[in-house]
Amino acid sequence: MANFPPITMTEKEDSQYFSIEHRDNTVSSTTEDGYEISRPRGTRPPGRDFETGFTDITDADKTLLESFWQSVRSTANIFTWVNPTDGQVVSVRFQGTLRFSYVGIGGSHRWNVQIKLREV
Repeated sequence: MANFPPITMTEKEDSQYFSIEHRDNTVSSTTEDGYEISRPRGTRPPGRDFETGFTDITDADKTLLESFWQSVRSTANIFTWVNPTDGQVVSVRFQGTLRFSYVGIGGSHRWNVQIKLREV
């Protein structure tokens, strides 16, 4: 299983992009009398969605991230990621797209990237 981010990247994840969202895995319905009935969808605990990113990365690091994205087949394959807040190793896959924003000035080509991950 691959590890994220690629080990040769020079930049570290930027905390301004970091967030955790706990998914709800309940099934609910409302009766005719207005009561709500709910139950867990299954026995597996609900997962988490993470957002993270990098600020001001070089073209070389951008290429590494793009290569990693392609090697795990975008959102198809599972890889490991270390949660920067607690050091926990989490099995995740990409969620959605890999989004780069150009922030280069003059001849300097620099990028910000936002990444969404889903725990599996």
